[in-house]
Amino acid sequence: MSGYDRMSLAMRLLRSPWTLVGVAAAVVLGPSAATVAALEQANTAPQNHATAPVGDRS
Repeated sequence: MSGYDRMSLAMRLLRSPWTLVGVAAAVVLGPSAATVAALEQANTAPQNHATAPVGDRS
């Protein structure tokens, strides 16, 4: 393939509506997938409960 053929192939891919759909999906779904993973990890962690006071402070 010459440089011209590769450039025309790249331009065809960039102009394809399916390429744009894939890029848009990656932009939208990428961060949301990371957020879901972080929330699942946080939900599986032991909960941090406040402890009762040790002595009577009145």
